[in-house]
Amino acid sequence: MFRFLYSLLHLFLMPVLIFFAFRRARAEKAPLRLKERLGIKLPLVNCGVIWIHGCSLGESLISVRITKHLKKYFPNNSFLITATTPSGFKIIDSSI
Repeated sequence: MFRFLYSLLHLFLMPVLIFFAFRRARAEKAPLRLKERLGIKLPLVNCGVIWIHGCSLGESLISVRITKHLKKYFPNNSFLITATTPSGFKIIDSSI
């Protein structure tokens, strides 16, 4: 019952969430990346890829630092760093 109510609430609030995501991306002069933020366009991940996700700006900063450190121990692996916020995307894009 609660899951149904949560899903229904999420469905009705989706336009509001999209509006705020658009407004924030516009204020930060960053690409919206709406499909990525909603989980519609997920990256293809092959075997041997280490995927690190940071939701906020701080977590994205830590993700970049962790990845640089892990590359020393796992040189044969590829790394994928993802984020949720426009500021997190900027940090990841500028670090790679």
